[in-house]
Amino acid sequence: MSLSKLIHDILMILAICKKELIVIVSDPGTRKVLVVPIVVQCVIFGYGANYQLSEVPYVQFASQEDKVCRELSQRIAATPGFNETTRCRSLECVRSAVSHGDALIGLYFAPDFKNTRQLMIMLDARQTASANTASGYVQQIVTDFNRENGVRTPLSLTYRQIYNENNITRFSILTGMILALTIVQVVMLASLEVSREREEGSFDMMLMTPANSFEMLLGKAIPPVIVSILQSLTLAAICNFYFEIPMRGTLPDLFLVITLFSCACVGIGLTVSVLSKTSLSSIIIAFLIVLPSIMISGLLTPVEAMPDWFKVVAYFDPLYYGVQAVWRIYLQGESFMDNLTLLSPLFGICVVTFTTAGILFRKNLD
Repeated sequence: MSLSKLIHDILMILAICKKELIVIVSDPGTRKVLVVPIVVQCVIFGYGANYQLSEVPYVQFASQEDKVCRELSQRIAATPGFNETTRCRSLECVRSAVSHGDALIGLYFAPDFKNTRQLMIMLDARQTASANTASGYVQQIVTDFNRENGVRTPLSLTYRQIYNENNITRFSILTGMILALTIVQVVMLASLEVSREREEGSFDMMLMTPANSFEMLLGKAIPPVIVSILQSLTLAAICNFYFEIPMRGTLPDLFLVITLFSCACVGIGLTVSVLSKTSLSSIIIAFLIVLPSIMISGLLTPVEAMPDWFKVVAYFDPLYYGVQAVWRIYLQGESFMDNLTLLSPLFGICVVTFTTAGILFRKNLD
């Protein structure tokens, strides 16, 4: 190859690179794709991915108080982030508060505390990461108390994990992934329903059918919902039969939660699909929704670790309500009706997203 030919090829490649860079920089949509995801995900990961708890809701009950018990209780109450949600007068109150999610941990000073110097701590092991972090804080408080006071019989902690007795992280992670893995594929699938037809040219042919906008939207929504339900039930079966995670709730209750969650996810995906002009933009927007949704759902990092103003973002996340409901049904044995406070916001998200998708879909048809 001659030198002139080599120089010509290099200049040709440089010219093409220059043209592509100009296209990337000059296109507003491409600039947004390059900048917006980085900024959004930095904010999400910066505030959402945090294992350090900023708030630890707890309850306590002392059968018999003495000086050591009162001083330790005061130290725990004075610890930044520790918030006593209810003043319990019985051990059953402690169990109930932890069971219903009102408290992350429960402290119990037994009647023989004066002699044994053992403090029982009840952990909500459905949220293993949060519970372990909170118990570590209490352990540090007890250690400091022993060191500073030089008590003859040092205080010790007795742990009791409820709904995950052996504190196996897999129990909470895998059961939460029943919905988390599904949201990735289903939102992506639903987000391509309309935008892909626009690119392929079949959208105009669809307009020629005698079906109205509601029928078209429903026809596009049902298949992703079916796929989502089948995927979630398959994952639940793997958790139960392969990983031997006992399901204390019933399959119909779990099925209802999965169906409601699937409808909410498909509604989000269809809204994205109607708003997007191309398949690429649909995928990018869906990815921007799915990844932060998993991060702020409380599955991997505790919601309690987020700043108060950022928790509002988590409360608009359908996966947050879905994961909490699945944990309570699968690990605790609650019913669908027991979780109406969690599922009502999920139903609201479903109604809002489907209504928005329907309005936008009808507008596009007109």
